[in-house]
Amino acid sequence: MQKMDSIFLTVVTAFLALVMTPTMASATVTTSGCANATSCTLQELVDGGSISVDGVTFNNWSEGVNFFFEENDTTDIEETLNLSGITVEGFGSLPTGTPGEFTLGLVYTSNTALALPKQLSDANEAELELDIDFDLTTDLVTEVTAAQLILDEWSLGSTDAFVELNLTDGGDIDLQTYANTDPEVVSSDAHTLAAAVNAISLESNIQAGMFEPGNIALFEYAMIFTVFVDDPIVVSSPSILLLLGMNLMMLGLRRRLTK
Repeated sequence: MQKMDSIFLTVVTAFLALVMTPTMASATVTTSGCANATSCTLQELVDGGSISVDGVTFNNWSEGVNFFFEENDTTDIEETLNLSGITVEGFGSLPTGTPGEFTLGLVYTSNTALALPKQLSDANEAELELDIDFDLTTDLVTEVTAAQLILDEWSLGSTDAFVELNLTDGGDIDLQTYANTDPEVVSSDAHTLAAAVNAISLESNIQAGMFEPGNIALFEYAMIFTVFVDDPIVVSSPSILLLLGMNLMMLGLRRRLTK
């Protein structure tokens, strides 16, 4: 009997240690309408695809302004950017250190789609611009509290050039990052929302240009969102779990007394 009691108390102690330890499951990234399970091309998203990271979905993508322009001494070229050459990948959830708070978002990468010049190797001037709108929506237990825009990897191979990123919701969020040959660099811009929200309609804008011979490229940038998760399934209440553990111990004591 003493051996059984010892086993019982050991199990209860292990249970309490487990449930009282804060844990968070690994991020789940899924896509819809895309060939890859965790990423999409920008073209796939504009064609109706979406990316979800845990309780946050990025959907309803649409294309606005899309062009690149090049000129040299004799030729002018204006065409559209290849959205299939831009990959968008979901990532997260990374704990911030505040209970229930995490960061997640999207990373955009491109080798050549956001590079200039494209056709005129001897271009004296080249510019590009791309507007993409999309919606961010959350599940019932997740709220967005902040947003951040990061200019991560770029190249300015001209004596007069720039790259610029913008992200706005038309009101509370108005982020801008840029780099130019002055030289000036603002590689990160962040904003805490006035109030936590479950849905945001966002407008993104990319601009790049060179006005002297050379080349420029934007290889990688990211949009990061801070979210608060109030989920009783993922983040259990310590007090309730403590009561459950105490009830288990009392049940064990009662059994021993009756025997």
